[in-house]
Amino acid sequence: MSLVAKPAKPKLKPSTFQTLWSKASNLKRKNRELATRLDKLVTQVDKVITPKEHALLRSQIPLVTKLLDLGQRKSMTNWERETLHLWIRELVEPLYRFGLIDTEIKNSMARYDAFNLGINLEDDSKAAHEELTEKQHQRETERAAAAEKHRDALLKEAEREIERELDNLLGADPLTNKEAHTTIDMWAEELDNELSAQSKVYKEKRASLKAELMAEALSEIEDLFGDYADEDIEPWDDEFSSEFEFSRSDKTDYPHDSKNHKADALSNEVFQKLFRATAGKLHPDRESDPEVRLEKQRLMTNLLKARKKFDIITILEMYETYVGQHTGFSSDDQQALTASLEKMLQELEGETEKIIYQSPKHAMAYQVFYNKDKKKVDAALQRRLHEIDGQSADTTVMIEEIRSLKTLKPWLEERNWLY
Repeated sequence: MSLVAKPAKPKLKPSTFQTLWSKASNLKRKNRELATRLDKLVTQVDKVITPKEHALLRSQIPLVTKLLDLGQRKSMTNWERETLHLWIRELVEPLYRFGLIDTEIKNSMARYDAFNLGINLEDDSKAAHEELTEKQHQRETERAAAAEKHRDALLKEAEREIERELDNLLGADPLTNKEAHTTIDMWAEELDNELSAQSKVYKEKRASLKAELMAEALSEIEDLFGDYADEDIEPWDDEFSSEFEFSRSDKTDYPHDSKNHKADALSNEVFQKLFRATAGKLHPDRESDPEVRLEKQRLMTNLLKARKKFDIITILEMYETYVGQHTGFSSDDQQALTASLEKMLQELEGETEKIIYQSPKHAMAYQVFYNKDKKKVDAALQRRLHEIDGQSADTTVMIEEIRSLKTLKPWLEERNWLY
């Protein structure tokens, strides 16, 4: 409990500043609570759930290998193949996420991908996933070369068509069609000069029109090839051997570093007024009580650190707590304070997302298990443990029963209703 007395505040209608500050203060408190609870929950999940999930995933590896092998049978129907493909995706993604993909599984997935992509793997001296990567690169190179050749052919045909269109529109170059002007009553030299001038204008106009028409044609061809590229993707081009390579990243798009809030709307002059007013209330030299003086020394140290970092949120928090009255501020100052609080609110709202998504573990824990009520959290954890036990039992049964396409089909029929 703080030893520093807080001033009694009169019961007046709260100002805009006070309303905004109340929202910001509450949101900051909620964010602190969320961060603390979520960190504890992640630790609890790592201790209780993660080992069981790892064991479940390891038990599913033989099933994945079996399904990848059966997925290469030519006699499967389209719906069976599509359902199996989605099932394999569902099993493979967490294996990548938890780093449980070894070379043997990579090779099994590569053979499965090669079958669905129509690529023959023939080099026994190379690992299947390495050979598949090489052949895919070769295929893409050939496709790119064929597409470029086709594009060039279309562009040349467009240029020929444009030249014919310009001939019809502008006619022939006056200088190359001198015979058409022999009836003009001019000396030969004068005629040549006149036709040269006309030819220059003609060429400039033709070049300008051609450039415009070629730009339009090129745009249409690029659009055509863009559509072609989208349509040319084969149905199995989202191969497992490379799709999930980056799914294990524990990095976050929301770096948890929001201590220093710099509000551009708040001038240095107003900032210093806030600091001086707060420092006046917390100066330890004015205290005779040793315990109060020690606490004020601690608070003053925090205040000085906040000033050094231009930490608006801490300065405002300490000002509102230990000063509370907004005397000595002009209307412009008040507007600046309000604008600063509005910006702070936006930053604090973003902070909630940053806390939740600071890592994949935090995001998962929040979405699946988080609740302020500890009993509800414990219940969610127990439900997940029960689900894992059920999935483990199902996995054992599937590994034993699925031995051929015939024994696989009932499982595919059951799963077909899920997709």
